[in-house]
Amino acid sequence: MKKELYLVLLLFILTPSGSVNAQMAELSSAVSLLEKASSGQEALQTEEEEEDEDEEKPQAPEVIIELEKEYGYTGAKDFANTPQEKFLDYPLPYFGYNFFLKQTASGTNTTNLPTPPDYVLGPGDEIVVRLFGSTNTTWNLNVSKAGDIFLPGIGPLTVVGEVFQEFQKTIKDIVTSQMVGTSVVVTMGKLRSIDIFVLGEANQPGMFTISSLTTLTNALFGTGGINVTGSLRNVQLKREGKVITTLDFYDLLLKGDTSQDLAMNQGDVIFIPPIARTAGVAGEVVRPGIYELKEDETLEDLIRFA
Repeated sequence: MKKELYLVLLLFILTPSGSVNAQMAELSSAVSLLEKASSGQEALQTEEEEEDEDEEKPQAPEVIIELEKEYGYTGAKDFANTPQEKFLDYPLPYFGYNFFLKQTASGTNTTNLPTPPDYVLGPGDEIVVRLFGSTNTTWNLNVSKAGDIFLPGIGPLTVVGEVFQEFQKTIKDIVTSQMVGTSVVVTMGKLRSIDIFVLGEANQPGMFTISSLTTLTNALFGTGGINVTGSLRNVQLKREGKVITTLDFYDLLLKGDTSQDLAMNQGDVIFIPPIARTAGVAGEVVRPGIYELKEDETLEDLIRFA
């Protein structure tokens, strides 16, 4: 800007063209035009630089914790059997773990579920007994810590451990035999809460209080799910120190099989052991990724999963 201004002044000094006043007026006009042009050019350069910075600024990638960028590396290079090298230039996801992330965001709700016929009664449950006919009343009965309820005018009745469907029949038989002309409807009120433990390779290991209607998968979704270091193929439900079922999440995710998804009881432990052997698959498959394989599974199983 300054060099260009000096050049204009020098030209007007060296080039006579009329009176001094005329020269000064022309000089003032020229300087004004030059300043406007220079100012516009600088603003344009500034805008272009900002646009270049915006174009060059990389977009922040979406963080997905289950991506494995270096899958295939297994250790040093000085082994007798050379480890397998990295076989892809792009990361592979661990299959199945992203499902827990989505479920954890929305949570699981078991409070609005109907009471199943095979629900097992226990201390803390509320039972609603409605009588109509010759007697019209409603009994709100709480199962005591001793495991019984008290029926007004009839007496105590032990119910702990009894299946809800069988309990309904028991109440109907009692009312029919002792209260002539009275019909009964039995439903569940507020259900008890239970304490469970989630241990091993969980995202949030610890003790949790859940609804008594919660199943094994509900409990895992509601407590944070399984870490990528944990096994999806060998989730153990332990009760009184014994493994009562082993859940393979691949059966649930790929087949929709919930046969091993049992209801939780007070004091149950969900134990998640470390992930077993893995194999990666990519290319012309529907679900490229890293899969956990059992000892007896083969390449055919891996391709079927993908």
